[in-house]
Amino acid sequence: ASSDKKNHEKFLKLLSDLEFGEEKPRRKMILIGGFYGVGKSSLAIKLAKGLGYKRFNSDISRREFKLDKYNLEDGDVVWGTIHLKAGLELNRGKGVIIESTYLDEHQRHFEYDIALNNKSDIIFIEVICPESVAKSRINAREITPDGFHVPTNRIEFYDKKKDLWKNPIPELNKFNRSHISYLIYDSSKNKLFEALLRNNHKKLAEEIAQTLGLDLEKADNTLINSEKRYEIGI
Repeated sequence: ASSDKKNHEKFLKLLSDLEFGEEKPRRKMILIGGFYGVGKSSLAIKLAKGLGYKRFNSDISRREFKLDKYNLEDGDVVWGTIHLKAGLELNRGKGVIIESTYLDEHQRHFEYDIALNNKSDIIFIEVICPESVAKSRINAREITPDGFHVPTNRIEFYDKKKDLWKNPIPELNKFNRSHISYLIYDSSKNKLFEALLRNNHKKLAEEIAQTLGLDLEKADNTLINSEKRYEIGI
């Protein structure tokens, strides 16, 4: 929407205006994406604690606004606030973690641009697991009184969205995406894979692997290129 674009441009201008002084080290942003029930929040919490990064997601933001229910119309305010706060943290030299579904480039590009504007590096971690595992987790979730998780607590919502995933590799090969690397975490097998790792991101990738107590393995082409992410591991 045009309002989204205008707000996005305002945030980038504000964050750019905050830059001053000598050149700062590259900042770090971790994006965690994937379908409902795959384990995004569990991974984000563990990494935020282990790496000392600030964690953001829409549920946290909605609670800060004291919204009494999940409403898609609140999305502009919720995500505008997340982008602004994340950008300010990056500007202070802090690491950030943002979690969402991030199903396609449209959902991901705001964070790409915020990181680029803040001279930040991104590691995008896609969390996967077989459909049966994700649905079992969704069924086991408790309905929260505030209702923030209600849309993702329904199997039909998973079924509606599961074929919308777009592989990030083509977009990451664009000329202005060299600040982004791509890892895949299989939560059902507790394995971490390297799909696209820039040379200058190896240290952060190793820190992520160490925090999780895992080795970083090379992803094969089937894992990287499969469009039906929910069938992986079956």
